[in-house]
Amino acid sequence: MARSREAILASVRRMGGAERPLPEISIAAAPVADPTARFAEMLAEAGGSCSRVERAEQVGDALRELPAVDGARRIWSSVAALASRQPRGAPVVPRDLADLDVAVAAGAPAVAECGAVWVAPADLLGHAALFLAEQVVLVVPRASLVDTLHDAYAALPARP
Repeated sequence: MARSREAILASVRRMGGAERPLPEISIAAAPVADPTARFAEMLAEAGGSCSRVERAEQVGDALRELPAVDGARRIWSSVAALASRQPRGAPVVPRDLADLDVAVAAGAPAVAECGAVWVAPADLLGHAALFLAEQVVLVVPRASLVDTLHDAYAALPARP
């Protein structure tokens, strides 16, 4: 078996061939004409929906008016504009979120080309809430909307 391997490798080496430089690949994409509309369209294709508010002080009212939030019995929220609703007391461990109706968190950046949103919960309960909730609501500042995933990766803070 070792002889076959060596024979094949020797044959490849004899064939040689000049090394070629790797091609230059441009990842620059044409800017999206209306990033907000494109984001909403792509999010809808993925099964989500996008609500817009004009001013930051309207976020709380807009959240409370969402059908998922309005009818929710248990809400976990890391967004100051909406208080958590926990009839059995504040969750301490992830299993306390087992029957969570809605999780509300901040996200940024958001990506127009695919409707994706980067979410980085601060702690284990935040991770669990986003995973276990029946509905997830993300609050994304308009200024954090970027055209492409490449732009989103460039916008992420450096990690140690």
